Amino acid sequence: MTTGGARARSSRLSIAAQGGSSLPLIVTLFAFSGALSLVYEILWLRSLILVFGATTYAVSAVLTAFMGGLALGSFLFGRHADTLARPGVVYGVMEIGIGAYALLVPTLFGLLIPLSRILREQFEPSFGALTLLRFAVALFVLLVPTTLMGGTLPILSRFVAASDDRIARGVGLLYALNTGGAVVGTFAAGFWLLPTLGMTRTLWIAAAGNLVVGGIAVVAFRRTVPPRPPSTGAPRAVSVGRRQKLVLGAIALSGAAAMVFEVAWARVVGLVIGGSVYAFATVLTTFLVGLALGAAWVARIADRRGLDPARLMGVLLAGVGLAAFATLLAFNRIPYVFAVWLGRFHERQDLVLLLRFGVAFAVMFLPTLLLGGVFPAAVRACTPAADRLGATVGRVYAVNTMGTILGSGLAGFVLLPAIGVRATLLGAIVLELLLGAALLAAAAGTPRSRWVPALAAAGAAALLPVIAPPWNVRLMNSGMYLYARELEDPSPGGFRGYLEGNVGELLYARDGATASVVVFRDPDFDNIAMTTNGKVDASSRFDLATQILSGHLPLLLAPDRRRVLVVGWASGITVGSALTHPIERLTAVEIEEAVVEASEFFREHNNDARRDPRTTLVIDDARNFLLMDDALHDVIISEPSNPWITVASNLFTREAWEIGRRRLAPGGVFCQWIQLYGITPADLQALLRTFHQVFPEVLVFTTIEASDLMILGSDRPLRFDLTRLAARMREVWVAADLARVGIRTPADLLSHFDLGTAELERFIGDPAGPINTDDNARIEFATPKSLLLPTGAANAAALAPYRVPATTYLAPPLLSQEVVAELGRSIEAARARWISPRRAGSKTGAGGTPPPP
Repeated sequence: MTTGGARARSSRLSIAAQGGSSLPLIVTLFAFSGALSLVYEILWLRSLILVFGATTYAVSAVLTAFMGGLALGSFLFGRHADTLARPGVVYGVMEIGIGAYALLVPTLFGLLIPLSRILREQFEPSFGALTLLRFAVALFVLLVPTTLMGGTLPILSRFVAASDDRIARGVGLLYALNTGGAVVGTFAAGFWLLPTLGMTRTLWIAAAGNLVVGGIAVVAFRRTVPPRPPSTGAPRAVSVGRRQKLVLGAIALSGAAAMVFEVAWARVVGLVIGGSVYAFATVLTTFLVGLALGAAWVARIADRRGLDPARLMGVLLAGVGLAAFATLLAFNRIPYVFAVWLGRFHERQDLVLLLRFGVAFAVMFLPTLLLGGVFPAAVRACTPAADRLGATVGRVYAVNTMGTILGSGLAGFVLLPAIGVRATLLGAIVLELLLGAALLAAAAGTPRSRWVPALAAAGAAALLPVIAPPWNVRLMNSGMYLYARELEDPSPGGFRGYLEGNVGELLYARDGATASVVVFRDPDFDNIAMTTNGKVDASSRFDLATQILSGHLPLLLAPDRRRVLVVGWASGITVGSALTHPIERLTAVEIEEAVVEASEFFREHNNDARRDPRTTLVIDDARNFLLMDDALHDVIISEPSNPWITVASNLFTREAWEIGRRRLAPGGVFCQWIQLYGITPADLQALLRTFHQVFPEVLVFTTIEASDLMILGSDRPLRFDLTRLAARMREVWVAADLARVGIRTPADLLSHFDLGTAELERFIGDPAGPINTDDNARIEFATPKSLLLPTGAANAAALAPYRVPATTYLAPPLLSQEVVAELGRSIEAARARWISPRRAGSKTGAGGTPPPP
């Protein structure tokens, strides 16, 4: 350790003096690189989801690879940080390496698809083995840049803390500024860069930023040598004492708890504000704001004389547990407050954005503020002298990051699916309190000053789970982000009555790996409905027309109907309708296992589709399944959730439909559900234009007025062969199933027809106009902004001038004018019968203008 005289001399150095005039430049560059790192993380997550699929396992593999690289880099570079002669130059070279490699990542990702296909064909791995393969490939691709990112903090710590009494202040403020930069990067990427520029141009900007940062660092620091703190001998390896081991263990487990909190809070906040791409950006931004401010706050006090950093860390961890419990108490109030204010301001996007951030801050800010202070406190506790700071920072950062890897995997794979959100949060709260108790007991001081607060924290860990409020399933799954404007009485009593009157009897509730799934029965309307994250995605009454017709329309019109693929299981009604046809094999792909469980309550409505021997049910991301599977299908029915929802949005892009077309047999039919509500006419045009770019022949149907469209696409002309159509509709099981929605004749079916290829081309206008791609994600970013606007009627009105009689697309042989005229009159009479009743509105539905839950 340094001697007292040396410490006194070095303590007179200010932070600015330690780094010299270069310190402002150092912290500026490091903050900027923090912003770029989060831009990359968001870009790589989106890219790898597209390549490997949107399963929780693939996403967690990406996060694990990212954080694993950070841990490796902090450990490896930390071992040598204290001996580098020009750490500023090394930092600059690292930033240049990150930027240069980032430009190669899209090419490397592009090679992963054929590689994965080869491995799958050669070895036929199980789902678990394929998950490990995804992890290994993601780790391999991201290891280089993330390792370089992880090494920057221990490298630069030499500049900001060259005296023993400035360790936490220097490193903590550097960490805080880097995290603050990450806040800016997350917000910029999620709310500006990606929506405005798309993924490719955002990547170019980020890579250019790294190259600029690295170039400036190399030039500016080529002659700069940070002051080396006095030392009594040659550089030594960092020894880890008993108390330091406890601190390292605590920060590792605290990192795990922090990720558990983040995953669980993301689910909670998503249930309140919706599951759009902006929800993810909101949660991540809020989390990082708390960490940055907490680190800056604790960095200013952790070096004070007489303040035991282990005690400080114990107080912080216990405080995290108590603060997180306080937010748990608020869960039963937040949805109501959000609903009231959203109902007032739903047409003001700026206020809606502030309201969403308000929810995230209410849930997360105080606990994350305290979590942010844990890192500088741990660095202070583990660093007896500044001459070993780089190694210590690297070790603490690596251990903490490894803990976050553990927490991410546990939360996504084990805890949420097994025990739900409430129990997961309580487990993390108890862990933080126990860690705080352990550190308080080990702190310096008298037995009383140590054991009294330690026992208090341990007692809170035992008591809080007992007194914690129950999880209000009805409230948390009320979907107020969609249905707030339906709330007529905004008083607390009116809100309670609204929930009780609209949700009805709860039949099933489970927090799955990707969504919270609830099934309820409404006896007043004889309706069973399924919600995912609060949004009704299936029902036995109000959505029946869409669910049944999506199963019949393509199969009635396709030349062949032996092999069928259905994207999205939901209630199973669509699958059950398809199975009424004489098909040989039906493959259904569903991403959430809890949805399949919940569909058991629809057995009497879905023809017990799950137990049909022709059915193969696959739990996977549908896009990933189509990428990996070589089978050709005569019909593909795509009926996922809405395109504004993250994950489902990836099934509405040009690239997704191109994958689907490659899996169609020649002459096959692709059926796509598209909403009319919550999407502007311009965005609807963009979606239809995108679909038509992939499928040259298109037929458009309305299944629920001003609500749902069903689009059929093929590589060959689609025509109404009345002889074949009538014959297929006379098949016993087909006829019985169609009768459930009032369709008994070809005229009844054709009454749902709107447009053919020629009319669609006139509606979409310029074929070179905007389309929806993986790169620009136009619909994913645009539709959350129009979600609460009453656009269903506007879209129906925009389509109406282009509507033509179904007789326009009759297949040969040609009928007489009299027969065609009579058929046309029958079609219009049938259309009048189903349009008018729908105007009365529905109580629940995935399809209609968003109704009450």
